[in-house]
Amino acid sequence: MDIIITQVSNDKWLIRVERKRNGHIASGQAVVIQGPAPQTDNPPHLAFAGARAWLALAQARQAADDNEGAIANARAGVDELGRLYYSSSLRVKDDTSLHVDLAEELVEQGRHAEAARRLVQALETRLHMYAQLHADTLAE
Repeated sequence: MDIIITQVSNDKWLIRVERKRNGHIASGQAVVIQGPAPQTDNPPHLAFAGARAWLALAQARQAADDNEGAIANARAGVDELGRLYYSSSLRVKDDTSLHVDLAEELVEQGRHAEAARRLVQALETRLHMYAQLHADTLAE
């Protein structure tokens, strides 16, 4: 996993990563707000940038009618982001776990297009909540 860090301004750093699956590749990024340069071995918001890359891959596979690929990439994004996206301080209800569980049931039923749509939506929502939660150290 290559991590590229580029200074954007005095206190802003672009962290860019790539994720690959089955010959497809996408990048994800985060603009981090901090004084000194982030360390390349474990920069802040790496999971956010990685999950964004997985989301891009999932959306691309979904657009290509590769629902199984979309599902695999969305799952990878959900896994990489983990539980870092939510806090009760957001004052919003997190029902994304219900959507993820429903998507898994839909996969078992062979309803892959609907499962892909639900998983991609859950990942998008979690990324949005992550950005809200970490707004003091992330720039859009």
